[in-house]
Amino acid sequence: MDDIELAYTAGVVDSDGCISIQRCKKKDRNKLYYSLRVSVGMKNPAIPTWLYEMVGGSITTNNIQTLWTIDGYRAKDLCRNILPYLKGKCEQATVALDTPMSTSGRHLSNAEYSDLEVIYRVMKELNH
Repeated sequence: MDDIELAYTAGVVDSDGCISIQRCKKKDRNKLYYSLRVSVGMKNPAIPTWLYEMVGGSITTNNIQTLWTIDGYRAKDLCRNILPYLKGKCEQATVALDTPMSTSGRHLSNAEYSDLEVIYRVMKELNH
């Protein structure tokens, strides 16, 4: 994406998007999982579809809106790239960049999981 597209994306995320950390528990395990997510929901599908084409992720549609989401490393990369252009969600993007992520073959340590819970709570407060 060029600078104009990054600035436009930042404006869309600021106005109609969300930078969040999802927390879930797998049914078959007694462990919490965290996932960094950037999403944009709009009634008109044009912009979520454009984001999907530019960045990837996924698109879902219901009777109310079209929702574009991107998770994990791609969400972190997007936050890094749009941070200079964000006005309203700078803190969320900064928190997102501090989110520890596992890599192939490496699991997060107990300390990193503890950090993730703190980061999850901070992000939750910023979004409410």
